[in-house]
Amino acid sequence: MKSFILKNLLNFIAAGLLVIVDVLYIALNNGDHTFVWLTFILALVAAAILSLGAFAPKFLRPYVPLLASFAMAFAFANEFYVTLETLSDVWNGVTFIGGNATMGVTFTILFFLLAVVVIVSCFRKDNKEEAK
Repeated sequence: MKSFILKNLLNFIAAGLLVIVDVLYIALNNGDHTFVWLTFILALVAAAILSLGAFAPKFLRPYVPLLASFAMAFAFANEFYVTLETLSDVWNGVTFIGGNATMGVTFTILFFLLAVVVIVSCFRKDNKEEAK
């Protein structure tokens, strides 16, 4: 049991952080343009893949971090896209699209950092050993 927890510790930490950021993402949403349901759902999918991936069949375990990385990368890209629309309004001094630029930049950075953590989990040694 101890080796099971240690092998999947980074996945569990990343999944927990994803859920925390997703809860904040909903809690701080005030009907703002920088909140998109697709981003929220993709981050939850990445967290579910990471946490349930430890129980996947042995031949699928090396691919679990890769699938979570895809989901998290798409969540980051979607949030980045929406934030850029809001930032273009700020830079041009107009209010065509609206939205909270500070919240958008904050969550873009958080989703980027979490995407990096999930991608790093692809290169752990135990993933390569499990593939053998």
